[in-house]
Amino acid sequence: MNFKQILIIIGLIVTEMCFDMAHSAEVLCPKQFLAHRKGSPTCWVSYRLNSDTELCISHAQWVELLKYSQDLSLCGKWIGKWKVLAPPVNEENLLGKNEKRIFYRFYGSIFVPNHNTSSYIFGVIKNKIELTREKFSEILQHNDTFGISRKLFLNEDKPFSLFSFYRLVGFVHVFTITGIHLFYLAYFIQKILSYLCYLCGVTTPCGLRLSNMASFVTWFFVWVLSGMRPGMCRPWIILGVRLLAKRLGYKFTSLSPLWIAIFSDLSAAIMLDGSFLSFFYSFP
Repeated sequence: MNFKQILIIIGLIVTEMCFDMAHSAEVLCPKQFLAHRKGSPTCWVSYRLNSDTELCISHAQWVELLKYSQDLSLCGKWIGKWKVLAPPVNEENLLGKNEKRIFYRFYGSIFVPNHNTSSYIFGVIKNKIELTREKFSEILQHNDTFGISRKLFLNEDKPFSLFSFYRLVGFVHVFTITGIHLFYLAYFIQKILSYLCYLCGVTTPCGLRLSNMASFVTWFFVWVLSGMRPGMCRPWIILGVRLLAKRLGYKFTSLSPLWIAIFSDLSAAIMLDGSFLSFFYSFP
């Protein structure tokens, strides 16, 4: 540890002490549409404000907001305190040098809404969605000691869990719904409804439309519950491009899904970095 790193650590400690001494009032307006569920009592949900700053809301405050606030845009005056965080291991930048990343977290305790905000309709819709996610979390937690089902369906973290370890050893898909999960979910729903339509005497074209619609509605519901993560849209982009190529008479090669996935990920990264589609943004 060199002298510069020692000064950074001392500065972090002094800054932490200063922030803890008094509360501050901040005007914050999260652009993230749905919350990232942290699962900690002091930071039950969080909203990213920018690349290194986030707003944390406690469990008691979050339940109160869901219960008494119809507009959940969360744009307004927040009273709380700042905390400065830094990972113990320095991250390597693009030049190959280790850098100390510093994150700022605002723990909001009192919220004064801005009723003049133009996002009132989105706030009302978000209230209904977040209330549904909270109810699902309460239902699942009784038989979910390790938080696996909540991580799968709600993208909800659990403090002191083994998620990071399993991700490190390659079992990330055990805790994250991805394209293959959604594809097989839609596939089974489509097959079951097609069989039911056959038993009920529904015509084949009508049965196919109903089964396709039901599979899409189910996928959309799971996508919303998990926080509208952009990465879950990747399989439908690939399927859509494949159907379009088939209609136009183009051949879909074996490497086409890989190139489409890379292109869609790069496009989403560029748009999110430019604050376009930012209210759909969520933690990975």
